[in-house]
Amino acid sequence: MTKRAGELSTNFPKTFNSESVQTTLSSGIVTSDSAIITESGVLVAIIVFTDGVNDATVVVYDNDSAASGTVLGKVIVKGADNMGGELKINARVTNGIFVDVSGTGAEVLIRYII
Repeated sequence: MTKRAGELSTNFPKTFNSESVQTTLSSGIVTSDSAIITESGVLVAIIVFTDGVNDATVVVYDNDSAASGTVLGKVIVKGADNMGGELKINARVTNGIFVDVSGTGAEVLIRYII
């Protein structure tokens, strides 16, 4: 089996089976507008957290330094929902990932591959 970038090969000794697992990187918790990466890659997931009261909105752009350009995803989470998002996005990123975070107490975690 040939490993590709972003894959971790695991071997299971009891069954002698080999399986590839796709691994992603994390932005960590982001609370304000931020550049996540400044190179090409793949946007995998947007996970948004609220403070339990206020709504949160996160817009993700294909840009390395500003909230402009191609929108890769937008997530709006009602405050009482506490958490929401999109998984398995797998959108190609050309210029970078920039997040625009709005809403009192809003937080976001971005999963990506470079």
